[in-house]
Parts: sequence; structure tokens; C-alpha cells
Amino acid sequence: MNICYNLYNIYSKVGHKQATDSKRAKRIGYIQAFKAITIGLVIAYTIMAFLAGPLWLFQFDYMPTILFAVAMIYVAGYLFGSLIGNWIIIKKRPAVLTGIAGGFLMVWSATFAGSLVGFFNEGLGELHPLDNPFYDYIYKPLALVTIFGCIPILLVGIWFGISIKRKFTQNKQTAHYCSYFR
Repeated sequence: MNICYNLYNIYSKVGHKQATDSKRAKRIGYIQAFKAITIGLVIAYTIMAFLAGPLWLFQFDYMPTILFAVAMIYVAGYLFGSLIGNWIIIKKRPAVLTGIAGGFLMVWSATFAGSLVGFFNEGLGELHPLDNPFYDYIYKPLALVTIFGCIPILLVGIWFGISIKRKFTQNKQTAHYCSYFR
């Protein structure tokens, strides 16, 4: 009886440790995703400022779509950041490749969601025989974001993946160091 009780305590503590690590991995993932998104938005604004002028954001026709896309990229960062954190820390996936994949997932999902605003507001209005709203409002923005954002997404994605792994090892070392003083 005593042996079974001790084994139960050992297994329950291991399960608790895995659950704690999973929660911590998700938290590290979405916090680092928010940092990566902020860096990416600054880079995207700078690229567009070179292409369309520094006040491109304040043109009225872009504002609703851009604001919705910015909100959606932070939502995607929370969802995909948690997932990527879990993949890198718990499932031991390669940090660099997983960070890049997470970067593309976040940017594509936010671009798609932002494109839907223009698609429903303008694209489905007065249709002419030569109009193709799906191509104009969904495919074209995704293609342009992929082409012009490929290098920044790769660089920020690499940083994102490595920072998740580094943050976890720093927290783990701090927790181990603090356990000596208990």
C-alpha cells in the first residue's frame, strides 16, 4: 500500500510539472509573439513608408482594413504564439523553423482577416463582368504581403523561435537557482 501511494505521488507530481511547463510554454510563446508582431509592424510600416510615402497609413481608405488587420494579428499572435511555444518547448521542435512557420501563419491569417473587410465592403458591391473580387481583395494582398514581407518574416520568425527557447531556458535556470534558497 505504501509503495503504491508513493508511486501515485511521484506520477501526480510529474503530471503537474508537465501541465505547469505547458502553461509556461504557452505563456512564453504568446508574449514573445506579441514582441515579434510589434517588431514586424514597425518593419511593415517602414517598408510601406518607402513605397507609398510616410503618411500612407492616414489615408482614409486604408484605415479600417489596417486597424482590423492589426487587431487580428495580435489575436493570431496569441493563438499561434501559444501553439508555437508549446511546439518548441514541450514537443522539442526546431526553434528556427517553427518560429518562421509561426511568423508566416500569423501574418497570413491577419492579412486574410484584414482582406475580408475590403472584400465584403467593396468587393461584393457593384460587380462588373471583368471584376474578380476574390483575386483583388484576398489573393493579391496575400501575395503582396508574402513577396514584400518574406525577408522580414524570415528574420523576425528566426528571432521569435530562438527567443522562445532562450526565454524558457532562462526561466528554468532562474527557477533552479531559486530552489537552492528554499
